[in-house]
Amino acid sequence: RLWTPAYRSMYQRMVFYPVLRFILSSVYRTALSRCRKIRVVFQNSDDPLDLRVEIDNRKSFLIHGSGIPEYQRDAMSGGQKATSGNEKEKLKCIWVGRDIPEKNLKLILKVFKSLPEDLFSLCILGVEGKSAQSNVEFLGFKDDVFSHLSQSDVLLSCSLYREGVPRTTLEAISVGVPVIAFDLPGAKEGVVSNLNGFIVEHDIDAQKLAELLIKRKEAIKSMRGIFVGSDKLKQFRLSYVLKEYCEVFSTL
Repeated sequence: RLWTPAYRSMYQRMVFYPVLRFILSSVYRTALSRCRKIRVVFQNSDDPLDLRVEIDNRKSFLIHGSGIPEYQRDAMSGGQKATSGNEKEKLKCIWVGRDIPEKNLKLILKVFKSLPEDLFSLCILGVEGKSAQSNVEFLGFKDDVFSHLSQSDVLLSCSLYREGVPRTTLEAISVGVPVIAFDLPGAKEGVVSNLNGFIVEHDIDAQKLAELLIKRKEAIKSMRGIFVGSDKLKQFRLSYVLKEYCEVFSTL
């Protein structure tokens, strides 16, 4: 009974992750110092700092994500334009992920129980299900994620674990869709708070997240289209990422 989500989170933060970080840091630094042919690629700027590995562009490199194909981005980006003025217009939210606890869909569903159904809607991709709420729709697995993203006002990216760079986040910002992301390594990559989304505390509760959506509803709508076609997204484009990886391989 004591092993509640709160206790589990505290244990992971205070015991598990520090021990794991120490072990991984030791392994990385030993391998990089002793093995001539080893190359390490990090996908976000937080991981090398946490593991105390210096990015020297000889054995360790920073390449942001796996790359977003330009043809997909360009095909969908035209529809994302900033809107404002109509406070009664629905804010169309989207969540994309697998049906696992770490993706935190439970939090999002709890948030939408407290939001006005006539002002907020939620589209869920990657999970099968049914909702008693008229403004929540489960669409299951879809191949055309870009298409659904381009029809949305904001992506809710609330995973509880760190990763390189969430592909869905990159897909969203590449078509001008604002992102609400947790302040975890990788998850916040590409998101500039108050410009193309918001970065929130990873332990935020449903009530505070709902309050954020209500309070910043019009601000979120005005963010649509930010960075589309901008050089600020250059480092996330597939052509750029492939070029970076080729340069890494050329050092072997």
